[in-house]
Amino acid sequence: MSEKYEELKTFFYPKSIAIYGNSNIPFKFANMHLFNLLSGGYKGKIYLIHPRESKILGFDTYKSAVDVPEPIDLALIVAPTRVVPQLLEECGKKGIHHAICVTAGFSEIGNLEGREKLQEVATKHGIYILGPNCIGVIVPGSDLNCTPVPLPPPPGKVGIISHSGSWACHILFTIEENLRLGISKIVSVGNEANTDMVDFLEAFAEDPEISAIGLYLEGLRRPKEFIKVAKRTSQQKPIIAAPIGHGEAGMRAALSHTGTISTPTAVLNPALKQAGILVTDSPTEMLNFLQAVTMQPLPKGPRVGVVTVGGGPGTTIADLCEKHNLEVPLLSESLQDKLNSILPFTASVKNPIDITFDMTWDNFYVKVPKLLTRSGEVDSLIYYGIFSMEKWFNYFVESDNPILDPIKKQFNEDMIEATRVIMFDLFKTLLRIGRRAKIPILFTNLFLTRSDSLIEFVQSRGLPVFLPEVAPRIMSLMWQYAQYRQKLDS
Repeated sequence: MSEKYEELKTFFYPKSIAIYGNSNIPFKFANMHLFNLLSGGYKGKIYLIHPRESKILGFDTYKSAVDVPEPIDLALIVAPTRVVPQLLEECGKKGIHHAICVTAGFSEIGNLEGREKLQEVATKHGIYILGPNCIGVIVPGSDLNCTPVPLPPPPGKVGIISHSGSWACHILFTIEENLRLGISKIVSVGNEANTDMVDFLEAFAEDPEISAIGLYLEGLRRPKEFIKVAKRTSQQKPIIAAPIGHGEAGMRAALSHTGTISTPTAVLNPALKQAGILVTDSPTEMLNFLQAVTMQPLPKGPRVGVVTVGGGPGTTIADLCEKHNLEVPLLSESLQDKLNSILPFTASVKNPIDITFDMTWDNFYVKVPKLLTRSGEVDSLIYYGIFSMEKWFNYFVESDNPILDPIKKQFNEDMIEATRVIMFDLFKTLLRIGRRAKIPILFTNLFLTRSDSLIEFVQSRGLPVFLPEVAPRIMSLMWQYAQYRQKLDS
């Protein structure tokens, strides 16, 4: 394991945490961190530090971290700006070597003296500071939610580093609402007093629990070192960055937000791409790519097989594939004949393959992908249409319209459950087909609610589901990274 990972891993796996800033007023920011640590199942010891209150929300407190009889791994500081340096000094006297400083009011508002004081104290005592002006760290696999957001994502293989605490919060809410993305670690680096994006990227490169990395960038304090570490890391793991704050107005906003001077896009983006980093201007697109690349293999080429239940979606997806430098090749006569032999005469089999609402689900989810993945004519598949029939059945069952009563009698929970089981089995087979062929499959649909049990099921098993206009772009990013890796290997 790298030296950098060893230096920083206490942020991810602390055995004990001291919190500064809690109050008997429930919805103070420090209390939100405390509640989330407790509700998230954190198994280490928590010590509340307060100079005056002997109890806070029923918890005993200590006047100083120095008074705590046991060792403390990590300090969480959510206190007024003016007292942060003296609290950090106290941490140093206690022998605490890692501190998360949530407090704002330093370089982002021009308080360079305050930032320098933090650095001075940290250097004196050998303290690694995360922040200031950050929201903290979340590590779902070890039940650590040291953030104010009560939405721990499912554990997984993605690491995310964000300059912006707000965007880190957005990520957690997005995952909770409509995106199944397994997270290893999310780190909000804030204003980077003495640890920065470069340090955590280097740590993530060596972290065996992380296989793909997302970065929200608002400027780089050490651009040369960043490019060097990124180039080394991207040879092992895909990195996608959303470099924000590089236009004139955005640069002003970034300076007032994190105190960092942003690099113009025309300079930064080519440097990122040279280092093997994929670039997007959308943090949401970054999350979609990370979901796909951790669930599916990389494509070996640009050729996409498009399979849909209707002509319009197939045309849209095909157009977008070509827009994003992918190919939708005309299938061979031999392969078209094989597809025609199993599909109704109304189907179109040239590519896109439009089954025209053939309700023989075995064709759509099993026979067609088997033929395509074994043909050698496509490198990936994009599907439109993922129907559990749950919504259709529920519409009839829940309707108050008396005209539907005869139809409602035909439906019951047993029928819905039986349909659900059949669909689950079909998707298990489809997953096996894709994995055996080592071909990525992305699904698309117009409704993405995770309340639909089939969408939740397929995403939990490793088939990402996107809106139709999103999947071609995500497949294009996967192909871009695949090409980068192929060049390295050649």
